Amino acid sequence: MEKFKPYLRREKNKEELEIEFQDNCFFHATKDAISGFAYGALIGGISGFVTGIRDKKAETTKQKFLSVLKNTSQKAVIEGFAFALSNMLSSYFECSIEKYRGKTDVWNGLIAGCITGATLSAKDGPNSALKGCLSAASLQFFFDSINRK
Repeated sequence: MEKFKPYLRREKNKEELEIEFQDNCFFHATKDAISGFAYGALIGGISGFVTGIRDKKAETTKQKFLSVLKNTSQKAVIEGFAFALSNMLSSYFECSIEKYRGKTDVWNGLIAGCITGATLSAKDGPNSALKGCLSAASLQFFFDSINRK
């Protein structure tokens, strides 16, 4: 009869720890949230800049400049957080689905897009959640088809 050998856990080296950390879904979601915020802030900043320039209430150059600055900063933050949230949820869901299914294909993105769209629009009821699911899944499919070529 063999003697009982306790389970010895092998120490992981630095490279293995880095790979394990980067393979974590929370890491992917955080990374995509940061890039989503930057992209959203850029889009919001441009939109706010145009809105500020078109402000009819501003009479002087100083008022126009302050209007542009105010609109740019407000829109940049709002759009930045919106993009960050949607990117974070989509990335986390896609990574989790990919780990669960054990496959990397277009279905992961479609399912993740559907869940993300439904989650973001669920507060307005089930009909809105269904519409959010379909629109986000189709958008995800569009971006996946562009990136896979």
